[in-house]
Amino acid sequence: LKHILEANWALRQEVELGMAVASGLSSDRPSRFFACLLTVSMIAWVGLPWAALIWCLAVLGNETSEPFILRRLRNNQRSTLQRLVPYFWHISSGAIIWASAGGLLWSTGDPASMLLGISLLVGTLVHVSVFYASSRLQTVLTMTPVVLIMLIVLVSALAVDGWSLRTKALIAVSLTSLFTYVVTSASQSVR
Repeated sequence: LKHILEANWALRQEVELGMAVASGLSSDRPSRFFACLLTVSMIAWVGLPWAALIWCLAVLGNETSEPFILRRLRNNQRSTLQRLVPYFWHISSGAIIWASAGGLLWSTGDPASMLLGISLLVGTLVHVSVFYASSRLQTVLTMTPVVLIMLIVLVSALAVDGWSLRTKALIAVSLTSLFTYVVTSASQSVR
């Protein structure tokens, strides 16, 4: 674990980094709220109003848990793990929720929705790599769901019947280059 996270990684240091990032969450809330409204409207517009509602409720649930998370992180009377586990759950679930919207839009099969889904996935990757890259652990926890869904999208693009080999190749190269760029940027910012 220390090889992956760094030789001098310590749980106490992770709490301090988590508090710094969590404090910045409130300043990031307006942009997340705007992105949520835009995403919900796009999911509903492509003909998935039930998915838009479920996704919106998941985002609101995650967002309303932030004050609890901040209080828990700042509570020095709790153990380090008791402080960090809710925080890591919060940032991981947020990444899962946002990445699922991109994956859902991709799965519609409609080219415009698929493009929107990829844009949302790449936007989520960029956001989590910039905002949560204060430690390797935070970066891994936030990027893993997005990276996994990007890989699923890539594999599903190659398996689609009815697309020419040229179309599949263009999509594969485009997705792979976007994916590689963002993951490389995130790993460099962590280092």
